[in-house]
Amino acid sequence: MEDKFLRIKEVCDIAGVSKREIYRRVAKGTFPQQRRVSHRCAGWSKREVMNWLDRVFA
Repeated sequence: MEDKFLRIKEVCDIAGVSKREIYRRVAKGTFPQQRRVSHRCAGWSKREVMNWLDRVFA
């Protein structure tokens, strides 16, 4: 799988939860951490999000 960075809206759509819930899970350490893409932009690794999804629904 090609690894690309996802923005928050895409992450919410894939995970099926709200933006607030994503950030809550990141803070608790139960969701992948976002990565700095540039000075003003952060995103999530698609590979990490898909691996998280596999673990949650395994």
